[in-house]
Amino acid sequence: MGWTGPHAVSGTAARRSARRCLRLSSLALAWLLGAASAQAQPTHAPAEQIAQADRFFHIAAGPVDGSSFTVAGFLATALSAPAGSRPCDRGGSCGVPGMVAVVDAVSQPADALALVLSGRADAVVLSADSVRGDQLRSIGTLFYREFHLVVLATSDIKTAADLKGKAVMLAGRTAESGRLARQLGERAAFIRKGKSQTVVEMGDALKALAQGSTATVLAVGTAPIPELVGFARETPVRLVGVTPEMLARRAGADYAYCTIPAGIYAGVASVETLCTPTSILVRADAPEALIYAVTAALWNEGTVRLLANGGPGARALQPQKALSDLVAPLHPGAARYYREMGLSVPSKVN
Repeated sequence: MGWTGPHAVSGTAARRSARRCLRLSSLALAWLLGAASAQAQPTHAPAEQIAQADRFFHIAAGPVDGSSFTVAGFLATALSAPAGSRPCDRGGSCGVPGMVAVVDAVSQPADALALVLSGRADAVVLSADSVRGDQLRSIGTLFYREFHLVVLATSDIKTAADLKGKAVMLAGRTAESGRLARQLGERAAFIRKGKSQTVVEMGDALKALAQGSTATVLAVGTAPIPELVGFARETPVRLVGVTPEMLARRAGADYAYCTIPAGIYAGVASVETLCTPTSILVRADAPEALIYAVTAALWNEGTVRLLANGGPGARALQPQKALSDLVAPLHPGAARYYREMGLSVPSKVN
């Protein structure tokens, strides 16, 4: 998606104009999903239909250059099944019947949170660090952003102790990943304090690493990070796992543990590192039938196939991981769907 939607407090005319564009885009994308589904022949459709003609379901996400926004766009496509479209069991869209999902673009995660809490959006895609209050309920965990501490293969840095006094460069390929890298830098005990930490472009940071201008590059992103993939082909590197002991403060609920598999970057071994989960969340008072239908459409076989063709964040979406590292209690509608699928649902629901 190449558009940029308005901030929640922007002018009414701009907001309506952007949403009209989004709705047209979602309709077109829903048609494409239906064409793809005709080949895939998915067998499972949402058990409950939302008996409304073209109900719009707004998903707040941003900034527009980040993974949350990209994944929200794929979700909007997958969840849409406009009135009159071919049914799922006849090779059509496997979204929620009679619903068109659209993405409301914002510049900051806090703005996305404000939209859903105020009722101006139905759902929000948020990383764990941005979740606030007790009014949100989870539909499920979508993907993770791993902490990448990159060193040259010849470096003597292997543990947290080895980082003391070393130069560390914070890197980000998008505004979103840059924000997370800066936040991690503020918490990291191994980064020298006393001066402002800036975030540089990923490519520039890796160039500085190759030239010896920095000992390490610290980045946050869903593996594989494209710039690091290319760099590792030309320059041997290693990844050092980021652990809670490396942070000045307790890791807390913002972070989980992830494994970056061996070979995802050329010549790099498997490493366990901290990561931050990103989830799709709704208000606690969202109708159970609606959220059940949304959850069923989200994890439909056709949806999973569509997401597999997306970026790293979209490709990481798997129903088996949806109940891991929940950042809010599970919504009852989502819980009912997961139970019907035979998954073990956490006791903390609603």
